[in-house]
Amino acid sequence: MLMDITDKSLTEAGFTIKEISVIKRAAVTEKTKTAVAYDVILKDLSKRFWGGVICYGISFIPLILILLSRSSADDSVSINVVVMVFIWVVTYYVIPMKLAIKARRYLKNYATRQS
Repeated sequence: MLMDITDKSLTEAGFTIKEISVIKRAAVTEKTKTAVAYDVILKDLSKRFWGGVICYGISFIPLILILLSRSSADDSVSINVVVMVFIWVVTYYVIPMKLAIKARRYLKNYATRQS
């Protein structure tokens, strides 16, 4: 089903003008109509949200394992914290989490309004 997604509805949902322009640039590269591209792009961003959540969760595993091992490896903890922060920063920029969260929220609210 094709959703009728407009700039106005995205703005009302909390997207900024800059974020909408990013989505529009992605729509142009898709070489499709804007409404179809919005639908596809928002669904893709919603899926990327879960990818980001998984990446953030995986980044905690080494730190938890070191803390549970009860060893006095202070270097290991500090190195893992640095790696964890690096993973968070890379994930935030590779998977645009802010847009992904907004897209997920928009699609969730849109689906409930349509039913």
